[in-house]
Amino acid sequence: MDDVPCKMSIITALEMVHKAWENVSAQTIANCFRTFGFIKDGQTIGEGILVQCEEVGSTWNRLEVPVSFEEFVQFDDNVATAGTFTDEEIIQSTSANQHNSDMITRKRRRRRRLLSYR
Repeated sequence: MDDVPCKMSIITALEMVHKAWENVSAQTIANCFRTFGFIKDGQTIGEGILVQCEEVGSTWNRLEVPVSFEEFVQFDDNVATAGTFTDEEIIQSTSANQHNSDMITRKRRRRRRLLSYR
């Protein structure tokens, strides 16, 4: 394999991450939680399961990270995750997204044409 760096757009990288995440099964996630002690053998993961903070906190402390479990969990408590948009803001956002999408489509077509000439 050549030592040529791979050039990739952010959208391509995000598409690859999305496809990889789609291939992670619920069983894989459950096995990871079980392996790292977040759930015990015989427990199942599902909606409404309460996690004992003391248990998770003691597991967290074994990770030797420079922040407490509580600080980690509460890190984004004050981050706005939703908002109200005006009609004008929605139109502007949609127009910008459509423009970006059109640009990406044109770039992909041009890349395919260039690759077909090789």
